[in-house]
Amino acid sequence: MLSCFFERVQNLRENVESVPVQYTIQNLIQGVDEMLEAPRDLETLPNSEQHLVASNLLTGLETVLRGLSKSLNNESLHFSSPSGTEMSLKALDKEDKKVTLIQNNIKMILIWDAVHESNDSGPIVVGLVSIPGIEKLLDKVPLVVDAEEQAVPHETHGELLQEVPPILLSDVISVFISNSNTQNLSSPVKFVFKHSRTSETKGKVHCVFWEQGQNGSGHWATRGCRMMDNRDDSTTCQCTHFSSFAVLMAYYNMQVTPLRGAAFNIFMWNKF
Repeated sequence: MLSCFFERVQNLRENVESVPVQYTIQNLIQGVDEMLEAPRDLETLPNSEQHLVASNLLTGLETVLRGLSKSLNNESLHFSSPSGTEMSLKALDKEDKKVTLIQNNIKMILIWDAVHESNDSGPIVVGLVSIPGIEKLLDKVPLVVDAEEQAVPHETHGELLQEVPPILLSDVISVFISNSNTQNLSSPVKFVFKHSRTSETKGKVHCVFWEQGQNGSGHWATRGCRMMDNRDDSTTCQCTHFSSFAVLMAYYNMQVTPLRGAAFNIFMWNKF
């Protein structure tokens, strides 16, 4: 199924000069939808192979859209499919100080200086794609928590429960820009995720990105991302790079800190 999809992508690339780029991009998004709506043989694959497919799809889609977006010629484009996949492309103007892209379940705010470089030539296009259907390929994906986040003071969580997989609270999104290195942004990009689902079991909420491994597969990671605000129906994140992102709820062993000193004495006094 995935090979058929990338064959379709190749055909679109070959015909890109003969049709408007907007048509090519919409056709590409429709191809993603069709594959995820009827995954057929993909659903029978082991989880590890499904993760490999998802990783190749996320990185491949980002690469193709980055290339196609260079042909937009200062145009902006928004496309929404019946199954919920959304794509927004915005050509940036040098007079823009702040760029905002809004979709049904996500809002992205980007500072112009974070992506503009002095040697940039031609229009710069920022893209945002929401892919709710890809979650069916992301069951039991491992989470790698950055060491700095693990060492947060006053944290009440213990070790991450690897046997209990994290739960996706939001849609998965991919963010890209047409002509810049976006691994170390000078100003972080801000995301406001609406939660697309809830969890009856409370855990710790993480802002995460998709990190591709050497074997082509991948995992969720927190490096470069941090949570700014968390509410019942939304989470605000900041990240210092572009990639594919989501909001997860992970589960930990609870770490109990014993009462000591004055706090212990007050506790005992109140007890009697």
